Amino acid sequence: MRQRLALLLILLAAPLMAAAELNASVDRTSLSINETLTLTIFTNTQVNTQSLDISVLAQDFEILRTSPQSSLSIINNRQTAETRWVITLLPRRQGTFTIPSFSLGSESTAPIQIEVTAASHQVGETPLAAELVVNSDEVFVNQELRITIRLFSSPSVSNLSGGQLQVQNADVSLLGTRNFTRVVAGETWQVNEWTYALYARNPGRIDIPVQSFSGVLGSASRSLLDPFGSSGRRILARTELRTIEVLPPPSGTANWLPARELSLAAEWSGDPNRLRVGDPMTRTIVISALGQQAAALPPLHTLATADYKVYDDQPSLEERPSAGGLRAERRDSAAIVPARAGEIRFPEIRLPWWDVETGTWQEAVLPAETIQVAPALLADDSSTPSQPEISAEPESADAELLTATEQQPAGDDPVSWTTWLVLAICALLLADNWRLRKRGRLNPTEAPSESRAQVSATARWQALMSAVDKGSPLTIRNALLKWADSQWRHAAPHNLQRLRERVQPELAGLLTALEASYSRPDAPPPDREKLRQALRTWKRDQDTPGKESSSPLPELYPR
Repeated sequence: MRQRLALLLILLAAPLMAAAELNASVDRTSLSINETLTLTIFTNTQVNTQSLDISVLAQDFEILRTSPQSSLSIINNRQTAETRWVITLLPRRQGTFTIPSFSLGSESTAPIQIEVTAASHQVGETPLAAELVVNSDEVFVNQELRITIRLFSSPSVSNLSGGQLQVQNADVSLLGTRNFTRVVAGETWQVNEWTYALYARNPGRIDIPVQSFSGVLGSASRSLLDPFGSSGRRILARTELRTIEVLPPPSGTANWLPARELSLAAEWSGDPNRLRVGDPMTRTIVISALGQQAAALPPLHTLATADYKVYDDQPSLEERPSAGGLRAERRDSAAIVPARAGEIRFPEIRLPWWDVETGTWQEAVLPAETIQVAPALLADDSSTPSQPEISAEPESADAELLTATEQQPAGDDPVSWTTWLVLAICALLLADNWRLRKRGRLNPTEAPSESRAQVSATARWQALMSAVDKGSPLTIRNALLKWADSQWRHAAPHNLQRLRERVQPELAGLLTALEASYSRPDAPPPDREKLRQALRTWKRDQDTPGKESSSPLPELYPR
């Protein structure tokens, strides 16, 4: 019985085994390099789709897509199985190629010969075309090369796609994109354009690789099942390979800086001619270049001299794409603190650069600059009464009254003696007022209420504590002097040296370290916690009624 069952199974399977086959076919045997090829491999048996090795195709083609399909059906007790691989290929180059034979078990496919011709670059000959244009085939190292890529597509092409330009051993920046239309053979074509700036890093040759774009070519009509026409035939367009010669900088070049335009400028955060000794103001040197990267612009610092100290800030680099190329800007800022009063001169700065338009050396010049620095504000300056302005009006009024009195005869005015008495009393009051103000017993500037002064002092104290917590040494210095100004409104210290004379020795030592930290880059800043505690102790001593300061403020006007 078992032998009969086995024989029956063999007889039933024999037709299926005899019918097994494996074959391969292509949708065309001749195509251009910009077109794709569809290879279909079919077997009428159900097999594992991973069992077919197609990696050999990668030698001559780009494998864009592989779609394996497997099915099994039984109709009228008859079993039907099939496995199919649909492979989309793109030729790598022109020539004649052979798709090799593939094997599954004992079955093999026949080789297929493919002819690949050159692509047509004439717009209008194919529904999708691409071109690559450069402004020069020869550049120097780090000189800007402008590359323009255009993609032309007919109205029957949709679903366009492509990648970004990447070049080995070079920096590439996208300058801009634009879309416009062009009439080709009576049809309105869409044009997509990309402009890049390329900077070669080393001399020699660099290749701008082929740029590939794809689209779907379909009928002009759209259906509800395919509103975007994605079911059409996929087509490709590719640019040509371009080779650029990169030259080394001219011999004897120390600082190589090629550009189309370059300029220097200096900016101040305020009016430099209103500077005083010890007061900081920011000076910024700006380098602006067209056709160069910001990272290639050299630093130009303001150098410290005996006339002023310099505290450099972090440089600012900025790049802005433009139609003429990449525009770069470097800003080197520094706080300038004058050390003496009088005329201070900042020297001229010269920066050589290579003009790529004329092929000659040029030199950008920042002219020398001279400013006038005023002396530091002393305590005497801030409290000196403006007596000429106050006394001028009364004296002028007295003169007018006297003149008016003199114009009338004494006998005609029965009360002329009273006028003289009033004038005499006014003169005595003015003289006494002036004398009191000179001795500091009367200060008309104290018109604001005491509560407003306390609010201002509290706000400045809070700002000082915030600066001590997280501010820079220069920020702490400025906040400290502002708070000291609220403590001594009529004799405020205008630098840390004057302030050190009025505080306890511990705080004075911390202020010395604070001044050194922003005067010398290598000096460490003071301990923030110790500085905070010393300031609070000093403030408590200042606020304690009846307690004498360790460094009392000297009288401005000794009696």
